[in-house]
Amino acid sequence: MKRMIFGLLLVNTLIVASSAKVKEPQKIHGSSFGSYSKGGGLVDIDYTTQHVDKDEVCEVSVELIPKVDKIEMNVLVSLDKALLSLENFHKEQHFLIEKDQKEYRLHFLLSSKYSGVFYIRLFITIEDRIRTFAIPIYVGEYKKSFSKSLEKTKNGSNMIIYKAQETLR
Repeated sequence: MKRMIFGLLLVNTLIVASSAKVKEPQKIHGSSFGSYSKGGGLVDIDYTTQHVDKDEVCEVSVELIPKVDKIEMNVLVSLDKALLSLENFHKEQHFLIEKDQKEYRLHFLLSSKYSGVFYIRLFITIEDRIRTFAIPIYVGEYKKSFSKSLEKTKNGSNMIIYKAQETLR
């Protein structure tokens, strides 16, 4: 009798554990503030995304913060092929930068049926200057596709070598 009750409790516990969600989506924040930007850097970004499992919804919020005003900002958005947008968005967006408006927002709801690191690419043009950003979207379990090693050249300077790894889908 004790074995049967213990067995039923064990089966019930396994059923509840298998139906429970393993983890909550992990929030990831990134920003270009304080990082070096070449001459084309008339805009900074601040973004929040999530590390989600396959087939889960990833909410991405992007703020564009231009460094100039009273001019037009053009944004071209490109998604990796593995990312599926769950809402319509304009791939080309135009903003008239106003002096009293400090930030311009973009919002995405994305999903993927593949595991890995995928990217939203933003190509931002202001005054014929272009700045590009790649916002990482982490889906499921992923493995870093490179490893680095530090080696010295003949003249004694340090050199980092990244070994490429190919993955097939």
